Amino acid sequence: MKKRTLNLSEDNMKKRTLIISGAIILVIAAGLTYLGMSGKIRFSASSAKLYPILVETSSPLKVTETSALLQGITSKASGGTSAQLVTVRGFQFGLSDTVYNTMYDTGSFAVNSTYTKAIGFTGLEPNTSYYVRAFAGIYEIKDGTYAGNQTGNVYGKWVKFQTGGNNVSAAIIQTIMPKGIEATTASLVGKIVNAGGKTFIGTGFDYGVSKDKPTRITTTSVFKDSLDIKDLSPGVTYFVRAFAGEQGPDYICMPGGPACPPFLSNDKFNTFGEWITFSTPSPALPQATAPKVTTLAPTNIGANSVLPHGDITSIGGTPVTKRGFKVSRVKGTAQADYSDTGSFNIGEFTKTNVNLYYSDTTYYIQAYATNAMGTTYGDWVEFKSLSK
Repeated sequence: MKKRTLNLSEDNMKKRTLIISGAIILVIAAGLTYLGMSGKIRFSASSAKLYPILVETSSPLKVTETSALLQGITSKASGGTSAQLVTVRGFQFGLSDTVYNTMYDTGSFAVNSTYTKAIGFTGLEPNTSYYVRAFAGIYEIKDGTYAGNQTGNVYGKWVKFQTGGNNVSAAIIQTIMPKGIEATTASLVGKIVNAGGKTFIGTGFDYGVSKDKPTRITTTSVFKDSLDIKDLSPGVTYFVRAFAGEQGPDYICMPGGPACPPFLSNDKFNTFGEWITFSTPSPALPQATAPKVTTLAPTNIGANSVLPHGDITSIGGTPVTKRGFKVSRVKGTAQADYSDTGSFNIGEFTKTNVNLYYSDTTYYIQAYATNAMGTTYGDWVEFKSLSK
């Protein structure tokens, strides 16, 4: 029996296909050997046992003028085991199979699985041919942890696809007049009129008192519901625009790398509606009324004079322009009027030089106040002048 060592490097595998028992198996692993025994393959490694996987590049899905959804499939190869997880998987794509970009995810993925990546953010050109191939890499799981020996990446075949022509309609987002506009709140509404072949992952709104440095709110729903805002001011005109966003490369955040930026923060991958304006209502002004006034008990009562007192408890929303007292010997009938004019606020007031013509006589006094809405009178208060 003759022992041979295979060169399973990526470059070498471009040129070789290992055919055993009528099956085509793609294996890429560093430092592996095989023994030709009854058509079976056995793998060995110095530090940990490694198992092969198969990777298939599927034809891209949802190919539009400027985007596509790449799809790869991993599966267990002969000699594989379920006690393993794919730890890296992704795609290489470009204008040829020699000059390309690479994008990938790391984590713990089932061996038998299908995975996809959207590449609308790569700036694909309309009516252009591109090449793509899927790849994946694997660690052995040993005693519940990674054994620490990576097999290397296994690559699928290159697949060619072509983007659509310029006849694809442009995406159209509509900003709709907000609903339920109150002094400090409103419900923002938008609509995707035409997706234009784009795959949107979320929507949002920019709003503010100007178009410069607006406030941004986002949601992962695609305009299914309105978004409520509660930080408005009464009597103010606001600008608002709706937008929808695609997934950009900024949102592919690798473990241990920098934190992802805020959701839909990169405007390069957002499609915007037109700016529109709306205004919050001003607070309702209280309706003006006539003032409120109370007649207080008089003081300094003499035979021929008295010092009356009144209290304006409300001006009625507009200044009091006249205040005074009615004096009479007959309750309900004013025989004398003592008043002042000006602009008066709430509070107590009095009036000097109120003369009484009869001593030892019962009198009645009444306070009043006047504003633009009318005159209000207090109650009549009874008192008696002194004897001489």
